[in-house]
Amino acid sequence: MKSPTFFFISVLGLLAALSYGRAAPPEGVSAESPPATAATLETGTLTKTDAACARNENWTVSPEVPKEVYEDLRKSITGKLPPVRGFSEALALRRFAVAPVAKAFGEYFISRSLYESKLYHTANEGFGALVSKPFTPEIAGIQLGAIECLNKISEKFPTLKLSEALFQQLDKFFAYATTPKQKQVLYDISGFYLRNFMNEGRSPEEIERAVSYLKGAGTAEAFAKGMWAAKRGRHQTATAELEKYLAGQDPGILKKYRDSAMMILARSYYASGDFIKAAAAYKKIPKQSNMLAASIEELSWAHLQNGQYTEAVGNALALQAGGMRKTYAPESVMVMAMALNEICQYPESVKAIGSFKRNYESVFRWLSNFERAHKAGSSESLYPKAISFVKGKSDVPVRIASEWIRSPLFTASQDEINLLFDEKEAAAKVEKVGGAETRRLSTEILNFALALKPKYKVAKIKETAGKPMPPAILADVGVLRQKVVQLLRLQQAAPIWKMVMQNSKNKVGMTQRDLIAAVNLDLTRRSLRMMSQLDEIAENIQLIEVEIYNGASQDIVWQNAHPDYRKVAQTMKQDEKGVTQEHTWNWGRAPAGEEDEGEIWEDELDSFKVDLFDNCSSKDKFLALRLNKR
Repeated sequence: MKSPTFFFISVLGLLAALSYGRAAPPEGVSAESPPATAATLETGTLTKTDAACARNENWTVSPEVPKEVYEDLRKSITGKLPPVRGFSEALALRRFAVAPVAKAFGEYFISRSLYESKLYHTANEGFGALVSKPFTPEIAGIQLGAIECLNKISEKFPTLKLSEALFQQLDKFFAYATTPKQKQVLYDISGFYLRNFMNEGRSPEEIERAVSYLKGAGTAEAFAKGMWAAKRGRHQTATAELEKYLAGQDPGILKKYRDSAMMILARSYYASGDFIKAAAAYKKIPKQSNMLAASIEELSWAHLQNGQYTEAVGNALALQAGGMRKTYAPESVMVMAMALNEICQYPESVKAIGSFKRNYESVFRWLSNFERAHKAGSSESLYPKAISFVKGKSDVPVRIASEWIRSPLFTASQDEINLLFDEKEAAAKVEKVGGAETRRLSTEILNFALALKPKYKVAKIKETAGKPMPPAILADVGVLRQKVVQLLRLQQAAPIWKMVMQNSKNKVGMTQRDLIAAVNLDLTRRSLRMMSQLDEIAENIQLIEVEIYNGASQDIVWQNAHPDYRKVAQTMKQDEKGVTQEHTWNWGRAPAGEEDEGEIWEDELDSFKVDLFDNCSSKDKFLALRLNKR
């Protein structure tokens, strides 16, 4: 008697030979499937979606796409079908379909399965290949779905590459798009191209073209125009466009750039000489922002330029206290010295310069050594040092290393490097699931076939006697046939899956090297820029010191000529305190100055201010009082 296993193998081979074989089209796809007709295109049955790569993904499918395959896509998205099964079904559709729309849908489904498996690098390549195909209205809806998926990948991992071919034919997709959702998908991808082009230093023509694609995008258009204008130094246009952007509603994909836009707006105001507006914009940078240190340093400059010397000193001091002491902000100390000099607080100004020399001496020495090594071609890779700092094991001065890790390129590149390791684990998990799914299907087919065997034999005997085969038996045979086909597809997809995974693994090393090289270049440029900045500050401080000592010398002569000034000035100081005391909060003590002359406070606008006496203006008041008494 034959064993159940032998029967299972026999049924498997028989059904495979009778129905599909190893090279037959998948269920519902005829080898003679006609291409989409003009009537199909006109009746709105094009394959399209309004929510690609999302849990609520839903498609309108044309007749050329088998319903069974679409149902498999839905099951894959909702977790009812393992992505590896979706991959095998999609692969069969792409292989055997004749209609271009069915093949394109198969390609989308393949990449969608990879996306669902969290294999974003490979999915990005797959979607990129699909959208790079020459534009045709027949498959444009599917390509738009792939573009939406690329948007989601780019939002998570901005360092992954986008298709150049897609950019060259984006105008055709814009002409095709009719719904607000479709246009938004294209606006989003255009924004990502613009971001990449500006970061890569592409030609003005390419950047202008990317900006032009955002025409009609509302706040996204204003954001793009503002950032591009600022990059070219056209500050009037930049302020107008960025004000428009910040006053409107953010599309979801732009929210992460709001702080950047506010910072650029503040700098544009400053460059235009509108220091009051610049200060107001700097104050809107939230305290949890990665740009907080830079915004406080630049805010101190705006206050200095606007003659608000105590506010300038207060903001500079904010960067010398608490966690801010670890940030790289050397200009803030220089601003403090200049502001103190302007209010004739000469001893405090000298002390501020001294604090700069103490705090930045190790920074200067490290950067100086690095610059020499770089010029000699023997500088070390900075990426490992930045990673060591993140792990708390770095010997690099904290002000330098903290500046490194605030680099957007470092953050984005590290996310992608981490992704490479995550994908390795995800691929192993998918292969394990694929093996389990193969065993599950095999067992299911065997049990189903064993249960069907006696019923089928009886039905065959009755059929020989002239009675038709019962519909229930025919239905069960159809179910068994479908299960066999699914197993065959899964088996056929296994070597292709392994090949795709192997190709992906082969690229990991090169991708990681490229990312680390880009980070090293960025950190090197930042380090050299810091060194150049410190050199410039050192030169300026020498000039400031000369001015301070000149002013201090004149002040000593003046005070000797007016010996009663100190007593009168103390009275004026107390009167001045009485006016402002109820509105102040004691934030701490300044590191320089005599007793009761170093309190700084933070007002309700979150701006630091120093309670320092303006000796320059008090001299004028003192002389006026003496004239009145006469």
